[in-house]
Amino acid sequence: MMPEDEQEQVKLFIYLATPKFNQSKLEADFGSKNSDEVNFVEDLKAYVLSFSRQNLKDRVSKNNGKVSFRLNGQDVELNHGTHFFYDVKD
Repeated sequence: MMPEDEQEQVKLFIYLATPKFNQSKLEADFGSKNSDEVNFVEDLKAYVLSFSRQNLKDRVSKNNGKVSFRLNGQDVELNHGTHFFYDVKD
């Protein structure tokens, strides 16, 4: 089916519903915890990705915009909007 007006356009935006990370901020704040055996920054990203979107949002909203956990024997506190975003639209 052809459009009536060939100048008409459709824009389609696709947002992946997965957290996005500020890599430079993660490296600045947690890169010192990396070692030859463990990439701590990649481990913490994998941990955050294990949460469902709603579970992550719930944890952040209950903790004043932060998510806190203990990983590889280290305390971690990530700030929403600084260290990570819920998705690219966020």
